[in-house]
Amino acid sequence: MTLCFSDELLKIESAGMAPAPPESGDYSTSFPATENPISEGGAWVNGLATGLLWNDMKTANGNIIATATIPSGFADNCAHLTGFAPDQYIEGVVHREAGYNPTDPHEIELLLRAQFTANNCRCYELLTATDGSSAIVRWNGPASDFTVLDATGSGIGAIAHGDVVRLEMVGSALKAYKNTVLALEVTDTVFTDGNPGVGSFMRGTGNVLANLGLQSITAGNL
Repeated sequence: MTLCFSDELLKIESAGMAPAPPESGDYSTSFPATENPISEGGAWVNGLATGLLWNDMKTANGNIIATATIPSGFADNCAHLTGFAPDQYIEGVVHREAGYNPTDPHEIELLLRAQFTANNCRCYELLTATDGSSAIVRWNGPASDFTVLDATGSGIGAIAHGDVVRLEMVGSALKAYKNTVLALEVTDTVFTDGNPGVGSFMRGTGNVLANLGLQSITAGNL
């Protein structure tokens, strides 16, 4: 699906405000505002809002990034949009600082059919890690309860600044792409509704959060 934006919409985004999601369910932003957590006029639901078991996403310097490193467990940083049909996609442009190669692999995540409620975050996740590993994962809802799905394909591989990663789902079929090339695919029937979103998983200490994220995202119905 190709998104077309009017001149007025582009003027709004360049003035520091992200566009509200059109009624069609399509959404695109390059994160022009600095927000912690990300809101963009109330468009996003953040992980921390569900309880203290997950963390929020934030925006800074034109990127969406994590708000916290995770010393133990699986309290991912995460946020999702609302108002999408079950068949959907999300696509993001990677932000990765030059030379950033953490000892413990860090992940940037694309989410589909996400629904966050009290103490419950469920979705499908495409994780892409700094060491080149990748997977499609189902978050089952409760904290630290997830299933790595048995996807086929060569995988996303190492992610570099400017790479375009995409996750889409039609019916029960999930497909992940890197720079338009199909990299992983799997079927799963557990979740039939929800919304696109993003996430991040980082360990370690120090000022590492700004080193990995997304420069922009586009999400829509299929």
